[in-house]
Amino acid sequence: MSSAVLHASSPTPWTAVMAAACLYCAYEVWRFDTVRSWVLVAVMNVAMIAVHLPLAGHRHGNAAAGEASMGTAMQLATGVAATEIVFAAIVLYRLSLPGARTVQNRCASAACAPRRSDDQRRRAAGPPAAATARPHP
Repeated sequence: MSSAVLHASSPTPWTAVMAAACLYCAYEVWRFDTVRSWVLVAVMNVAMIAVHLPLAGHRHGNAAAGEASMGTAMQLATGVAATEIVFAAIVLYRLSLPGARTVQNRCASAACAPRRSDDQRRRAAGPPAAATARPHP
């Protein structure tokens, strides 16, 4: 999400597309919390760094040879992307451990099941004991 905000600092059609991609990744992680969504975050951030580094360019003249000149927003965006890659790698490692809890297996429990109405509970429990008892002869 922070990457989407950073893209708003230089509004162009290309940055709008990148901001939308950042928001899509944030939505995926927030809503689904799956291995797929975390891999998507990591891949998008690697792609972002791969796109930003060549755009950084270098100065000729007063800068030392090979020294990159990046704007503050681009430096910040690259730093945020690198942090998100590390964070996604940690989450993916934790999800790979046995017994890892994700949204899918947390919500398989009864706590995430839809609540039943009183009528649904009565029907599921069956008829009351008095109705099923045999009358005395």
